[in-house]
Formats: sequence, structure tokens, C-alpha cells
Amino acid sequence: MANEISNLITFNTYKFERGGLLVDMFNQFNARVGDQGTELAIQWETSKTGTKINLKERELHFFAAGSVGQYLEKLEDGTGFKMSADASTVEWEDKDGAGSLDDGITVAKLPKQFFPQKGIFFGYFGLKDKQGNVFTSVNVWFRVLGGVPTMGAAIPYFVTEFDEVLERCNGKIVDALAELREKYQAEVKKNEDMSAETRAALSKLADAVGAIQAQIDAGNVVTLVQHNRDIKSVSNMITEKLAQMSMIPEAFENLDSLKQTYPSGKTGIMVTIDTGHKWIWFNNAWNDCGIYQVAGDTSYNNDKFIANNDDLRPPYDDLNSLPINSTVTYVAGLEIQNIPSAMGNSNFTIHTYGTKQGGQIGATQLLFTDSQDNYSCYYRTAWGSPAVWSEWQISKDTKIFTEKKGIVAPYNSLDTLPAGSIVSYEPGLIDNDLPYTAASQGYTVITSGSGFAGKVQDVILSNGTRYHRISWGSPATWSEWQATSSSYVFVSKDDIKKPFDNLDTLPGNSTVTYVTGLLAADFPFADDSQGYTITTNGNGFAGKVQTVTCTNKNRYYRLQWGSPAKWGDWQPVNSNHIFVSRDQLTAPYDNLDLLPSGSLVTYVSGLPNKELPFEQDPNGYTIMTNGNGFTDTPDSEIKAGQVQIVVSANGSLYHRIAWGSPAKWGDWQDDSYTSKMKYDNLPSLAIFNNFAVIGDSYSKGYVQKADGTILGETSNKWGQFMASQYGTTFTDLSVSGQNTRKFVEGYLDRLKQTKAETYFIILGINDASPDNNIELGSLDDIKNDSSTNPQTFYGDYARIIDTIKQTSPNSKIVLFTIMADWGLRNKFDPAIKNIGKYYSLPVINVLDDQYFSSPLFSTLQSGGHPTVPGYGILANHLMQLIQKCVIDNPDYFNFMGC
Repeated sequence: MANEISNLITFNTYKFERGGLLVDMFNQFNARVGDQGTELAIQWETSKTGTKINLKERELHFFAAGSVGQYLEKLEDGTGFKMSADASTVEWEDKDGAGSLDDGITVAKLPKQFFPQKGIFFGYFGLKDKQGNVFTSVNVWFRVLGGVPTMGAAIPYFVTEFDEVLERCNGKIVDALAELREKYQAEVKKNEDMSAETRAALSKLADAVGAIQAQIDAGNVVTLVQHNRDIKSVSNMITEKLAQMSMIPEAFENLDSLKQTYPSGKTGIMVTIDTGHKWIWFNNAWNDCGIYQVAGDTSYNNDKFIANNDDLRPPYDDLNSLPINSTVTYVAGLEIQNIPSAMGNSNFTIHTYGTKQGGQIGATQLLFTDSQDNYSCYYRTAWGSPAVWSEWQISKDTKIFTEKKGIVAPYNSLDTLPAGSIVSYEPGLIDNDLPYTAASQGYTVITSGSGFAGKVQDVILSNGTRYHRISWGSPATWSEWQATSSSYVFVSKDDIKKPFDNLDTLPGNSTVTYVTGLLAADFPFADDSQGYTITTNGNGFAGKVQTVTCTNKNRYYRLQWGSPAKWGDWQPVNSNHIFVSRDQLTAPYDNLDLLPSGSLVTYVSGLPNKELPFEQDPNGYTIMTNGNGFTDTPDSEIKAGQVQIVVSANGSLYHRIAWGSPAKWGDWQDDSYTSKMKYDNLPSLAIFNNFAVIGDSYSKGYVQKADGTILGETSNKWGQFMASQYGTTFTDLSVSGQNTRKFVEGYLDRLKQTKAETYFIILGINDASPDNNIELGSLDDIKNDSSTNPQTFYGDYARIIDTIKQTSPNSKIVLFTIMADWGLRNKFDPAIKNIGKYYSLPVINVLDDQYFSSPLFSTLQSGGHPTVPGYGILANHLMQLIQKCVIDNPDYFNFMGC
């Protein structure tokens, strides 16, 4: 069949990448405009050598698609044309492959629509497989002019009218030239007519321009330059006026007082107390602008149900922007931002409650899903200006009770609800129900705290009302329920009713804002500002406290106490501070141990000079110090009975307590829920299959009676306890009385002969004893050749580590801080941590376990060493610290021994 076909058009797709093809198709087929079923034979090739595409083997067939009509312009990349909007679409496809022949030949029978009366065809010729996938395609255009069909493939070119003359040279030259001459003469005549019209139009334009210029010269028309100058002047005036305006109103007794104070006016909002109206200076006179109103937050009136994305509009498309005091329910699958990543695809309801004053926000979000697993409730908080939401936390202790039948301890009493729980009740289900709960009101109880440092319960009723109480003391007891603060704003005397007409009678847990001068017995320092906000806390029986914040940012407080209760004098508050630079730090705020009771201090990360468990937070933290404290040691600066609570910028929560005689601060305790969850599943220490302990008498099991009788070393080594419990191999490299200097001098050779998978170094007790006079040194004592290290604690400790690395390069090394303080722990513990950082080794701080600073640790000692039971308890706590170290350092331990 292929041999019978002449006049083939060859498409080589490889060559088209480097240049196109222009074909005079007169000899290929004798088609006229409007012909139907015109056959077009194309041979498809590829590669430099012109390899014929095997159509039948590949099951390929021909297709053509494009547009017929006028074109607007050639495409900038030179590959085709932009067709006019009225161009019609044409398509043809040899779906049964009847035209697919040998030698890469396709015979296409194009319908008449491909050959336009006017304009061009532009589209694609190509090959498809039987699934309809395009194997290759080529940009193609063609048109029929005077019976001469011309095709272009992969080039944006077709013959112009002069080229058509050459195409018609077979007996048609005269006719073509005549046609061209007529067109030329017609074009010349048209240009002559247009020239006359143009001259007339230019004459009119010159007259008009002259008239406009005359008006400009006379000042009747503003030029663009002058217009822009005027606009800029007005803009500057507006900006200057806005800069002068104050949005904080000034209050005056009446209009006469206002006029007397500002007879020539003043920019801003003025409020007259007798009428409550606001006045603005305009057109050289004071203008009455009606009642002065203050916008406030609406409580619990933002309930919504959103079932599809069409209803998902701001602020409800982002959980970060939900209104304060709103309840919103979402159907699963909606495109919502900032949902908990672990939540999955569930229906959920989210409650946002808190307060917003200006840019300052304090809020909590509770999110409940319809999931049946352990991840059905989440919570997070936002604080500050601008407020930043913390990470979502999972509450695994979430309950909803609708009948008494399912309520068991500890959920059968609000007093015994566990910390970290979120529990909802229908009213009347438990005996010690909320005293404020009406028969129709259900409620949700959120219990926070560790129990040891106290608990807080926050209750939200179904109508949005909130209450709170605190558990504290030894034994701990719950305080009375208090209504969570209500807010009021007064700018006119007419609005003030009892009990808000007297600061002495303000209700507990209220926040009230007054414009200065509204009360007969006004706040005594009110005249130093335009207004003030007063917060009253307490239930009256146990006392009340009032704090005042003035518009000039000064703060004051007073207390009510006694029987009968009396208000004390107002006192200035100077305890709230924010430090962003070390230059700002002065005593006592340069030392967290000495912060005054009642203070609330915010530090940028790294301030003050004290290592904190949360110092890695790049944004800083706020620390609150509570409790009056006491001391029976005159020279002690730390008072027993104080508590410090810290919230870091990432939402982590910590606390510590000062106690003892003399008083000392305990270790920081991590109260973050995620931190507590981290250690829920501790690893088996059987992963330390072969380990060695480098230590002193505390690791050797040394026992001594109180009368000085030495019983010597025993089998009560913590390393031996660990090996026996987990069935692993233990190498004892500990020596009683050993310090780093003695180990380097006498035991390095033995260390080199030991092959353990893990080395626990727990030295330092004897180094930190003033009697041994060990020089501390610094990181500069660690040399590339450790044998040249100076004989300091830094130098000798590093030499032990380098010896292990040289003899057992794949072994793990874990360092411990000092277990017993013989005077210099505060210097040697930081050195051990610095060495760990230098070598990128994990360091276990034994004081992270409260046992090592507890009275029990001291009680279970005799002659400066643990007793036999003491060694057993010590082993348990050290093993737990090692387990937590593995959790805290996954990258270091993940593949040990492999």
C-alpha cells in the first residue's frame, strides 16, 4: 500500500525541534475549497536517520484538531497564531486506525470544514494510541488560495499576497498582477482621502489647543503638576491632624468647663460628665456629637453551626481568629486552618472564652470531637499583645455525664477530679454540685495543676457564666467558688448605680472603668490621669484586694481585712516589670531567687544570668512569685513558703517552691501536659547490654556507720542492681574516694582494656569537696592531644572521655552531675554540663529527680554515704533518670549497638 502512494508529506518530529516544514500541497491532492473527504498522506519519522514510526506495532492512529477562521497575530514564540474569537473548532480522528499503514504512513480523509473560504486553519496533526493518549503532535496551518493549498508545519509562516502571485505563476500571472494593481490603486486613493481628512482634523486640534493654553495662562485650568501638589498638601494636612488626635477621651464637668479649658479648641474627643455627650472642635466651635459610647466584647453570643465550605468565611475559617466567647460547631471535612494535627477527620465543637482589652488577649480554646478514641478533646491558650496561640494539647481525661448511672470515683465529686481533666455534667448529677447551677444549666469543669503545687478549677455553665476556685495548703482544701470577673464601663454620672457609686462597695471579681471625676469619693490618685480601671477580687469574708490601672499606666492597690472589715490605704504597685536588655536589670530583678513576693516579671530569653529549663524558648517567659514567706535565719535572702510559677512564650508551664532552714529554692518542675506524656512509656534498660560505670564511693556501694565504723564496699552498687534487674553485663570502674585526677593517674590503663557498649561517668563528688583543692579550669584546658591537658577538672574529665573515644569509638558515653553536695556543686555541675555540650554528649542532671534534694535522701545516709536501703532507692532513681535520658536524646540512642 505504501508503494502505491506518491506525493507523501513527511513529518520528522526530531527535525521539527530544530526547524519547520513548508509544503506546496498542489501535487499531493487536488482539493478545492469546500471539498469533502480529501485524502492527505503523511509519513511519520523520528530521529536523525529518519526512522519510520511503526504505527501498527504501537497501535497508533492519526488525529487532527484546530480552529478555522481569521487570525489576530502570530505567537511571540514563533510556533503558531492567535485565532480570532469567532473562529470555529474542527476535529477529525481515525479512531479505528483504518488509515494507519506500513512505513509510518497515515492516510487522513479530512472533512470540508478544514478548508476555509477565508482565513486559515491552525491546529495540530498528530498520533494517538488506542487509549487516546497523544504519542506525538505537530503545530500545523494551511489554507487554499486560488486553488493552491499550502501547509506549514512547526513554523509560523504562510504565503503573503506577493507570494501568492508566485504560487499562481502557472498561467495566472497576468490575472494576479491585475488584481494586485487594483488593490494598490485602491489603497493609494484611500490614503489620499485620509490625508485630506487628517489635515482638516489637525487644523481643528490646533485651534482647540490654543484655546486650552489660553485658559491655563489665565489660571482657569489646573495643571497636573499643580493638582498633584494640591493633593499632597491635603494629604499632609490630614496626616498631621490624625497624628494630633487622641482616641482617649478627656472628661469635663460640663460644657462651660470644657470651653474654659480649651477656648480655642483642641484636637480629640471631649466628654462632658453632666450629659455624657462627646464634643469635637470643628469650624472654630465645640460641636455636640451625641452620647459617648464605648464598644465592649459580647459574651457568649457567637454560636454558629457550619456544615459546608460555602459558609466558611472569616473569622470562622481559622481557629486562631474565632471571636472571644464563642461556640462554633463544624462538620468534618471542612477546609479550616489551625486545627489540631492529630485530630483526623471528625465533627467537632470548639469553645473560645476569655477576655480582650485593646490588643491584649487572654483566652482558652476547648475543642471536642465526636471521635471514639483517646484523642477526643484538645485545649490551648493565647496570651499577650499580640496574642499567640500555644500548641494544641491532648486531654486524655475527658468525660461527659448525662446520668448518675455511669459516674464513679473520682468523677463523683468535683473535689476529687484529677488534674488535667475536662468533665461535663448535666445539672443535679453529683452531691456537691455547683451552688450556682440552676436546674436547667449543665456545666463543664476544667481542672488544672499538679496537685502538689495546687489546683485550679474553672467552670463554664451552658449559659456562658463562669466560676473558679483554688485548692491549696497542707492538707489541701478547696476555696469557695467565685464568679469570674464581670466588666463595666462608666462615662456618665447618670449611668452609675449602686454598688458602683462607691469604690468601697464594688462587688468581688468585678472590673470597672471610670472616667475621672464621676465619683464623689474618687480614687485619690485619679487626677493624674483621664480615667482608670479598678479590679476587685475576693469574697469579702476572707478579705478583698483592689488594683487600679490608670490611663497613664500607673498602678495602685489596697486590701480589705479585719472584723469589721476595713479598706487599707492605697499603695503604688511597682512589681510588674518587662526586661528586654541586660542593661535594664537591677537588683532584685537580676536574680530569680530574690524576686519580691507579689511580683510579675517578664524576661526576654537569656535574662537574667541563670540557667533555666525553658531558656531555649526564643521569645522569653513570665515569672510570678507568690507568698509572703518567712525565714528564721537573719542573713537568708530567700524566704521559705514562696512559690514561683513560670509560663514560657511557647506555652510551657513550670513551678518551684522555696522551703527549708535556711530556705532554698527547689528544682523547676515541668507542669506542661505534653512533658508529662513524654515519660508515660519509658524504655527497658536492657538496651544497655554491656555497660561500665566510672564513679566514686556512691557508685562503689561504700557503707559507713554513724560512729565512724567503716564497713567498706558492698555489693550494693547501683550498676549491679541495674545489671541484675535487666540481665545485662556490668563492668565496675568505680573507686572509693576517687576524683578525676586520681582516675587519670591510676586507672586510664584499665579503662583502655575495657570494651563496653556504654560508659556512665558519675564523678565529681570528691572533686567538689573544698578539702581536695581541685582546680576547676575551663574549656580552654581541652586540647587536641588530651595527654597535654592541664591538671584541672576540665582537663582531666576531658582526658577520660578522649580515652574512651580512642579505644571504643562506637561506644556511647553518658555524664552525670554530682549526687551529693560537699560545698562546691554550684561550680562543678555547670562544668560537667559544659563538657557535655563540648563533646555533644547527654548529661543527666540528678537534681531533675526531686529525691536527690529531698529529706529522705539525707535520712537514708550514714557517715556521709547511703545506707543499704539508701543504695537500693538511689539505684531506682538513677535508672529512671537514665530511661528519661534515652527519651530526651533519641538521635543519640536510636541506633546504639547496631
